[in-house]
Amino acid sequence: MPVILCDSELPDGNWKDLLVAVAGIQSPPLAIVISRLADEYLWAEVLNLGDYDVLAKPFNSGESAMAQNA
Repeated sequence: MPVILCDSELPDGNWKDLLVAVAGIQSPPLAIVISRLADEYLWAEVLNLGDYDVLAKPFNSGESAMAQNA
């Protein structure tokens, strides 16, 4: 399953621009948006526009260890 990790703000645009860019692909990849300001508003916007999820930066190394043990 193709997945794209995308920062919410990019040097030449943002995650919404990426969503538009991959929209023409027959089976577009799921996008996970990464942001220092990962709040409920961003999360709702990401999901409503068809992306997969939002992750907060900086990443917590304990989260990946918990996910591996789940």
